[in-house]
Amino acid sequence: MKLSIINTIKDLNENITTTNKVIAKKEKNKITYKLDGFNYILKIISPNKLILNRSNENLECTIFFESNKKTNSIYTLKKEDYTLEFEIKTNYLKITNKNIKINYTVIDSNVSYEYNIEMSEIK
Repeated sequence: MKLSIINTIKDLNENITTTNKVIAKKEKNKITYKLDGFNYILKIISPNKLILNRSNENLECTIFFESNKKTNSIYTLKKEDYTLEFEIKTNYLKITNKNIKINYTVIDSNVSYEYNIEMSEIK
């Protein structure tokens, strides 16, 4: 199934919002799309658990979101073969058929974000 996605991320510390519109593909609980030279894969594991993978030829970042929990996520620089783990706290996660809303904090930097994905089917 093809989806139109409006992808919005807001840095709550700096009050900076970035919004993009893309076409995505949805298969069961997996949503894939390309944006700014990156491949995105969203895997919906359960109503309160989601994995976001963002990658290109230089880097890969995998973030594990789970409602009201701290999780370890991974950032890898491919050419340097360097991997960094970082911890996030998912403050809020709500997944519906038309929307995914996430509020999370990167623990090391104490920066909080709101991530909103609005989806509509393309017929």
